[in-house]
Amino acid sequence: MEFRDFGAKRVIRQPSIDADELAEATDPLDGELALTAAGIERADAAGSTADGEISGSLLRAVDVSESRWGPLELTDVALRGADLSNAEWAPVTARRVEVVSCRATGWRLSLALAADLYVADTRLDYAVVRIDRTKGFVVFEGCAFGSAQLGGDLRNVLFVDCELDGVEFAATAAAGCDLTGSRIAGARGLHSLRGARISPEQAAVAGAQLAREAGLQVSADS
Repeated sequence: MEFRDFGAKRVIRQPSIDADELAEATDPLDGELALTAAGIERADAAGSTADGEISGSLLRAVDVSESRWGPLELTDVALRGADLSNAEWAPVTARRVEVVSCRATGWRLSLALAADLYVADTRLDYAVVRIDRTKGFVVFEGCAFGSAQLGGDLRNVLFVDCELDGVEFAATAAAGCDLTGSRIAGARGLHSLRGARISPEQAAVAGAQLAREAGLQVSADS
């Protein structure tokens, strides 16, 4: 088992995928899914409807835009270069899952459980992401969240070098959430992130935003 280490004892497990054991899947990404140790590349499943389980598998450059998937269980799965635009996946259980270099504009993702979930270098503009329960850590690294909505259990969710301008937070829990190193100017719903970690520089930005949300007028007059 390999790990990603983000310091301060914050470690997530990477998907356990044996590239030498992957078999090219012939079944379409549609209907009832039961994929194990599958290697799927450049499949066109745009607009598909599916449910079921995927485990120990790599999906590369697949088009699942506007798909409707769920209930869905993902275990030891990597999505790389996929198109998830305007897809709706709910509910999803994700254990040791990576989503890397994907296009996910407008993705509606409802996670019943997120455990060791890693999302990197992915555009999530206008996405709606809700997490019912986290276990371990969830990491977003180098992602853009323009006008996205992020809600639910955001405990131990790390935002590493992310663009959060225009995000609307609606957290039910946020202890251990870490926003340091990301840009939060223009983010809304910061009051819901009780217990989250921010930097001193971010505190000034957050204070001004919280004042605006409270309806306060900041006067430049002495």
